[in-house]
Amino acid sequence: MEKLAESGEGESVRRCHAEHYRDLFQKAEAEAATRPAGDWRGEYTRQVGNLRATLNWAFSDIGDVRLGVGLAAVATDFWLTVSLLSECCDWGVKALTHLGTAEGTHDELVLQCGVGLALTYVRGMTQEARSALTKALVLSEALGDFNHRFRSLYGLWLFALRVVDFRECLALARKYELLAEAIGDPAASATADWMLGMSRYYLGEHAGAAANLQRARVSYPMAMRSGDLVRFGVDLQVSALSYQAVTFWSLGFAERAIRAGRDAIKEARGVNHPVSLCIALAAPSSILLVKMGDLERAERCIDELIDHAGKHSLIPYYAFGLCSKGSLMAVRGDNASGERWLRSGLERTREVAYYLFYAFFLGELAEVLASAGRSDEGLAEVDAALRYAEESESLWCMPEVLRIKGEILAKRDPTDPAAIEDHFARSLDWARRQQALAWELRTAMSLARLRQRQHRVAEARELLGSVYGRFTEGFATADLREARSLLEQPG
Repeated sequence: MEKLAESGEGESVRRCHAEHYRDLFQKAEAEAATRPAGDWRGEYTRQVGNLRATLNWAFSDIGDVRLGVGLAAVATDFWLTVSLLSECCDWGVKALTHLGTAEGTHDELVLQCGVGLALTYVRGMTQEARSALTKALVLSEALGDFNHRFRSLYGLWLFALRVVDFRECLALARKYELLAEAIGDPAASATADWMLGMSRYYLGEHAGAAANLQRARVSYPMAMRSGDLVRFGVDLQVSALSYQAVTFWSLGFAERAIRAGRDAIKEARGVNHPVSLCIALAAPSSILLVKMGDLERAERCIDELIDHAGKHSLIPYYAFGLCSKGSLMAVRGDNASGERWLRSGLERTREVAYYLFYAFFLGELAEVLASAGRSDEGLAEVDAALRYAEESESLWCMPEVLRIKGEILAKRDPTDPAAIEDHFARSLDWARRQQALAWELRTAMSLARLRQRQHRVAEARELLGSVYGRFTEGFATADLREARSLLEQPG
């Protein structure tokens, strides 16, 4: 290289080298959605070192910034697909600050879309992420690029989901659905169902969510699957299975939930994708298993989630794992550890503005504090959880948060049954409106125990029996075992 530099040919060789890798990753971009994921990944990940070296040269004082912008653009989908999301952010931001004549072109569109999506996954819900995705949507419309129009809409939907603006999620999912229908794209229509199913789950529309998610899984063309990691930064099948699991559980189908959760993990390991595995290890395979009483498997999933998310700098999922660990420790009777893990996870949640499960885990913390004899502190936390759930319309967990407040009031002042019963009644009303049989059972048990303490045993048995009798599966799970035990207690 020194001799080339002396002869004046070094610069030319470096430029040819950069052009070669630009063309190579342009080819990778085109193949990502059609080649088998393992083959594609194996061929192009071998070139990561050369890609980094070329980008470093292009953006150096002696490099070619214009060539660097083009290379960063064609490398964007590669970074997203292999979950090197921090690099996607870093190189994308660098390229966007040196756009020059690329402003308003397809290269800027790709960079804005990729940066927005990557920022959302690794750095939380920042204004920079929203701005990049909004610019990408405007550019995609101006350039008539339907592929990136879909991707930008999805990115904005994901952002709205994570900042807990579920009505905006529904609106964006409907736009996605209308665009898919307008151009006759079956894969996009299936994706719209997936987006609608997730949005409706958080709004407590469990039956509707289940229908959307089932349609998404059945109608999605599996031949398009390898492109999911590029388009969404996640495997659609894994995500749909994960949300089916929590939706099934809410509706009272615990065994279906268990199967869907296991299938989600199996599929995530099959696609070998870090974000997808985090999703599968999160709600359907950690906190859900805690609620069902499978504590050993829950602990394995939670520990793997914390390790995996930390290793890949996926902080929102790391925060979820910490909170789940706290819930697990509390169920095992270790309130001190439960509080420590929950507070740590909630702090990280606030740092990255990842509020999807904020009200739920605040409620879990409140229950831990009350169980440790600190009912006033628990009441303050559960009131905060209720305020957030109401303001954000995190309706999926409203029945449980109201139940927890009723339990805390019962511990704090059992001489005021009216306030306690009011919260249990409101919880039951929310659960019934949502067809959330699992949450309804938990509240029915709380109210039945109150009735037993009031020596109203027949009322307790009638209430609990009417809920328990509607279950058709899951009788080995913790809540149903406890319900059966309560029903079998002598009058």
